[in-house]
Amino acid sequence: MIRDTLYLLKAPFTDPALPGRSFFCPHAQLVLGALAAAGERATKVDVVYVGFEKPRDPLPELVGEENQGGPTLVLAGDDPDGVHTGQHAGRFFVKGTEAILHALHVRHDFPEAHP
Repeated sequence: MIRDTLYLLKAPFTDPALPGRSFFCPHAQLVLGALAAAGERATKVDVVYVGFEKPRDPLPELVGEENQGGPTLVLAGDDPDGVHTGQHAGRFFVKGTEAILHALHVRHDFPEAHP
């Protein structure tokens, strides 16, 4: 079965532009918190960690080179709910933390972010 796949930056990572330091992606950590809050529902989504260095394979092929920033939710199949924020090579995807959290709620019944 093909499932929605969430691509997140693997922490910790280093940035050559900021030597001697290590980082995490705050957006990825927020999405990971939503996965933890979702309990068993989180098993409906595959999670793949990608490195900081570009290209962040396989994202350029899946969503286009210009969309390889994280986090990214690549949707399995069609998007009847209209939650996608982009499309590449016939594939729907969601970029942006709030849009991803909304898509996880709509598609997989994750709890909603409090307004």
